[in-house]
Amino acid sequence: MSSFSFLPTKANLLKLKQEIKVIKDGYNLLDHKREVLIRELLRFGFEIKDLKDNLDKSLRDTYDKFSKSKKKMGKEKLKFLSIMRPLFPEIKALEKSIMGVHIPVLSLAEEFKVNFQVPSLSCKEFDEFLASLKSLVPLLLRYVEVSFSLFRIGQELLKTQKRLKALENFHIPQYTRMIAHIEAVLEEAEREELFRNKKIKMKLGGLYG
Repeated sequence: MSSFSFLPTKANLLKLKQEIKVIKDGYNLLDHKREVLIRELLRFGFEIKDLKDNLDKSLRDTYDKFSKSKKKMGKEKLKFLSIMRPLFPEIKALEKSIMGVHIPVLSLAEEFKVNFQVPSLSCKEFDEFLASLKSLVPLLLRYVEVSFSLFRIGQELLKTQKRLKALENFHIPQYTRMIAHIEAVLEEAEREELFRNKKIKMKLGGLYG
């Protein structure tokens, strides 16, 4: 709120009305932001539920394929292949904004390849395990994206709701009361001025009548 003295003048009334208009415009923007954040929160909430289900299914499937390849190849051969395991590519992290909330966008710098240089060391079951493992990567990246998005949007939604409550319960009512008070004082002063002018005219009329 402005620091000037709120004397019941027309100038101060004008300033208060200008300020409350800015506050109400800000309130409407925040209210729109809240609606968008709630919509995005619900959207990500439904998505993460589906992601969890798909991840659970994919992890069980991957483990099942690993168990089959382990039986087929034996522990020693798997140990040897584990030494030759490929390096996981770098993860690129970007951001996009939803109503000022920065959420992550993750991707691999290059394709995640899990093929080995010596095909003869592998078998059908192990190749299926590798393919299943590869299919987990985009699911895991998206799960991380959505998890972070939910957290950040949730935090911003709480802040937005607090600001809206402060405007609803304090700032707007305070300005409304001050404007009503000044308007009442000015109206009363105007009535008194009219009454004084009327009395003066009556007196003048008596003198010159």
